[in-house]
Amino acid sequence: MRCDVCGYKIMPGQHECPNCGYKWDDGHVNTFDRSAYDHGHIQNKPRPQVKQQQRKTMVNPKSTIKKGNIVTTIVKVLVVIWIVGLLSSFIVALVSNASSIFGNAFEIIFEDDDYTSSSIEEAINDGYDYEYILEREDDVVNFFYNLGFIDIDTYDYVGTDSYVSFTVYAYDDDYTMYEIEEIYMDDELYTTTFVTSGYLENSIQSGDLTIDKDMIDAIDDYIECWNLYDMINVYRSQMSLDDDSYLYYDGDIYFSEDYQDYDESYYYYFSIDF
Repeated sequence: MRCDVCGYKIMPGQHECPNCGYKWDDGHVNTFDRSAYDHGHIQNKPRPQVKQQQRKTMVNPKSTIKKGNIVTTIVKVLVVIWIVGLLSSFIVALVSNASSIFGNAFEIIFEDDDYTSSSIEEAINDGYDYEYILEREDDVVNFFYNLGFIDIDTYDYVGTDSYVSFTVYAYDDDYTMYEIEEIYMDDELYTTTFVTSGYLENSIQSGDLTIDKDMIDAIDDYIECWNLYDMINVYRSQMSLDDDSYLYYDGDIYFSEDYQDYDESYYYYFSIDF
């Protein structure tokens, strides 16, 4: 199952998300909607620049500077310039040292596995032996490409406790999405997730199941799930009406269908972990 708040993968038996701290009890029904999950990276918004008002110096046109004060004024200006120069050098050195300290701290944290967050390639560059996982990700990409998909995207993540995952998405011309995700724990394959979602003219509750059987069968052979299309058909019959949508959920399987008013279509989402 996945966290309702952040979508983090939750191992069976856990009652608290290790990523965001969200908690639930034994009777909790998972409500995470993967179709709305954004895998993009978090971006820090730049701080707005506040314009400071310039002080206006009122000058009396009748005032004059005595000749005896000219030398004193010049000396004061030179002293101010010297002080500003010293402060500038100090600030530059302070910022440089701070950057070095924070950089070294990040490297230490990454090496100690207390908390890591990077792509697989970045982890490999930092000395982690994840080449075989990256090769597996490339193999899944090539699999979708050989099926005729052109719109293919990937997302990989290195997390805590030797947690490594990658996801490959493929979209056809009808905006049907097929997804394969693999999660590795302690260098071993922990779970594989298959997801398909898209839009249909008719509800999956009426008539024949119109999801592309040939595509499902090809993916089934590749990930060795066995009888995946038949499983989808069985779970379709077990969906129940929940408000305005149909839903089936049992922990490893999530199946939903929602009617889209704006184009009179039906959006389905099917996910299975094995």
